Amino acid sequence: MRTIDIKYRPVPFLPVTRTMHGIFPESWSDLTPSQLIAIAHVQDQSLDDFEFLHQVTGISSSILKKLAQYQLWELSQGFEWVQDIKPHNKFIIPEINVGDARFYAPLDKLKKFQFGRFIFADSCFSDYQESKSEDDLNRFIAAMYLPGGMEFSDELLEINTPLMAEVPLHVKEGIVLNYFLVKQWLSDVYPLVFQPSKQEEKAGKTPRRNDNGWIKIFEQIVGDDIINSDRYASLPLHNVLRFLSDRIKQNMKKH
Repeated sequence: MRTIDIKYRPVPFLPVTRTMHGIFPESWSDLTPSQLIAIAHVQDQSLDDFEFLHQVTGISSSILKKLAQYQLWELSQGFEWVQDIKPHNKFIIPEINVGDARFYAPLDKLKKFQFGRFIFADSCFSDYQESKSEDDLNRFIAAMYLPGGMEFSDELLEINTPLMAEVPLHVKEGIVLNYFLVKQWLSDVYPLVFQPSKQEEKAGKTPRRNDNGWIKIFEQIVGDDIINSDRYASLPLHNVLRFLSDRIKQNMKKH
């Protein structure tokens, strides 16, 4: 994050200038929650350029409208990096509020994140990408953001999913954008597990597994030990992904 100084004329026909100070994020790791939401907001074309620049720099829209076209162009050029999805292992929006209830984001690097929770959340994420249904979006958010001290469970999801309908859509879209970054980070850490399809690779999309893919992997891990399936679902995500990576490496050596 760097600071910027903008010189402008309060009265266009008078040769008097003032200086306005603002902030300028230079990467995904610089973003504040409101800046992330603004980027998600502008990507779905529901935010005009002046309001976007106001939200990400802190400079008021009225002052931005006094700037020359070249100054506005220079500001906009500084945000070209948002077109490139980069790995990021942190949820930028740490919590969301619904009434008096608070829901908290996963820990950085998805520490202590359960494998079963990941399967459900990632499947809801994929469903939402295809359906654009707010029901799928609410299920995804409810799987990612939990009340403090609460463990992920089917019962908790049933209670919390309807509550997510009260969270502003642009906030939820900010979380979706953030998850794209986290998935990219996971694919960098575990490239053998998150191998992109040929279509995804050609399109430059973040690699993903579909719902059936994760379920098949879970069934292979559980095997005949069905009675302990809940224990496998509760395994830390990174333990499972490391195990899968090692198994893929062993199979590659055999062939």
